[in-house]
This record gives sequence, structure tokens and C-alpha cells, in this order.
Amino acid sequence: MTTTDLRLSLIALLASVYVSAWWAFGAHAPSPTASLPPEAPTPEPPQVPTWYPDVPPAARPAVQVPAGWRIAERTPAPTSQVGARPAPIVRARPGRIRTRSS
Repeated sequence: MTTTDLRLSLIALLASVYVSAWWAFGAHAPSPTASLPPEAPTPEPPQVPTWYPDVPPAARPAVQVPAGWRIAERTPAPTSQVGARPAPIVRARPGRIRTRSS
């Protein structure tokens, strides 16, 4: 018997052990979800943003604010002036555009 034949027979033996173990344990095992009735999915509550000052001081997480940052206030953002028009965008026009054919 050559080394190749010995190697192939060992692989076949190992494969047969795996198949027989799978058949003995995995194929006939009862499914854990088969005996339980299906559960209705519970809807998750919507994620609502919470202002940091609204959280009780004992429940506030420790926040390290980076330098130059601040915790936002509850005041609304300033509204823009009604009737104010933005400045027009002026683009410089190039004198001549060169292409390969020119």
C-alpha cells in the first residue's frame, strides 16, 4: 500500500466518521422552535432624542466635551431674515480653453 492510498483511506475513514456522527446527532435532533408557538414580534418603541438637561443629574452619563464644543441649549435656532437674498455666485470666466485639437 502506497502513501497516497493510505492517505486516501484515512480521509475516507474520517469522512465516514463525520457523516455517521452528523446522522446520529444532528439529523434526528428535535428542532427547538418546532415545539414552541410562534411569537408575535414586539414593536420597539421609537428612539426619541432626549436633551441632556432633561436627563436627571444622577442618570447623566459622563460626557467629555472636546475643546471648543459646548452642549446645545434648548433654545430654537435663529431663523433667517425674511426677504434677505443670498449674494449671487460669480464665477470667473477663463479666457481660452485649450484642447488637444487646438
